[in-house]
Amino acid sequence: PPSLEGRTVGLFDIGKTRTKEFLDRVEFRLHERGIRTYRCGKPTNAKVATPENLQKIAEEVDVVLIGLSD
Repeated sequence: PPSLEGRTVGLFDIGKTRTKEFLDRVEFRLHERGIRTYRCGKPTNAKVATPENLQKIAEEVDVVLIGLSD
């Protein structure tokens, strides 16, 4: 979208090392700007996100940022 104002950003943790640390920092910066966030993810990078998990995310957020980190 042209702007994140008034939107909820999903921060999706794929379960890789240091992803939480990266998303924590992104979340902090988004909150500084008054942007709502929703944390979500999967337990490990070796597992596929379930359709139910993806559906829940689609219902809760407007935009998703997938955190890939090592």
